[in-house]
Amino acid sequence: MTERQYTPQEVGAAIDAADKAYHALGIELLHAEPGYAKMSMKVRPDMLNCLGILHGGIMFTLADTSLALAANVSNVVSYTYSSTIHFIASALVGEELISVTREDDTTTEGGKKSRRSGFYTTTVFGKNSRRIGVIQGVTRIVDKSVIETMREQNG
Repeated sequence: MTERQYTPQEVGAAIDAADKAYHALGIELLHAEPGYAKMSMKVRPDMLNCLGILHGGIMFTLADTSLALAANVSNVVSYTYSSTIHFIASALVGEELISVTREDDTTTEGGKKSRRSGFYTTTVFGKNSRRIGVIQGVTRIVDKSVIETMREQNG
């Protein structure tokens, strides 16, 4: 039996409902569509490192989550297998961060989109739209349904 077609909004909502890790950090999904995602997170005191600024790993989690939504809402599993983060500025407690992910152009000379890899740039913005960080990620596209894979994993 063939799986029914899911809209990106349905897949995004299913991912949002199932991902406990990013909810524990207070990350919120603002919008997701194939190749694009926007998420937010307010910096809490328990997210600071020993220098009183946002821990880099937590900012990376925000960006990685945004990338995952942009890459997976089309209901085709994409795993991030490489990411590079550039820390540009510090984020402070109370600051709301906005993470915006956009898929980079992956068309070949023949004009076809890559079926195996996705390339994404995520920018994390802080107060007054200042850039906090930029993350470049590469995904491996797997010919599996996100919805079906989640069902298999979660019973």
